[in-house]
Amino acid sequence: MKVVCVGASGFVGKNLLNYLPSIRGISMRIDSWKSELVESDVIINLVGKAHDFSGTATEQEYQEVNDLYVRRIFN
Repeated sequence: MKVVCVGASGFVGKNLLNYLPSIRGISMRIDSWKSELVESDVIINLVGKAHDFSGTATEQEYQEVNDLYVRRIFN
């Protein structure tokens, strides 16, 4: 069974991969992310924006990451 984790570069994702090394982390920043999802049996979605440490994030950025990215993964 091939398990992949989208959002593996975040705080939760990094820790998950430390404890479950058989899970493959995928970044949506690379062009091949869609093919990685198609070839998987299970998808763990940890994509999200929760903090804005610089104080520059807009509502549109939160909408894009927390809603639109999830729709892209689902579709």
